[in-house]
Amino acid sequence: MFKRGKRSTNNEMVIDNIIGKNLLQVRKMRGMSQEEVSRRLGISFQQFQKYENGTNRLSCSRLYSICNVLGCVHEDILPDMTNYKSLEKTKMLRLYNLFIKKGVDIDKLIESFGE
Repeated sequence: MFKRGKRSTNNEMVIDNIIGKNLLQVRKMRGMSQEEVSRRLGISFQQFQKYENGTNRLSCSRLYSICNVLGCVHEDILPDMTNYKSLEKTKMLRLYNLFIKKGVDIDKLIESFGE
């Protein structure tokens, strides 16, 4: 049984972080602030921030509400799982987890390489 607040596996943590990054990207593409989205959802700014940081998990009903507010579909937020098994078998997953644990901003790291 899943215990609230505890992560069962590193894979779940990776998925939560990917969902958060996708949520952030869609929100920014829509030109909306965290405050505006959270107000329209009826939740605190801090709660929405936790979704974007991958700290808190999204329920299906919350994802549905977020998609309505952002004018997107769930596929825009959820990671593409078709290649997840191959990703899981690579060193990239371990590296990603290490960066997350150390608090490295991966987007800034990528930008520093000129990508």
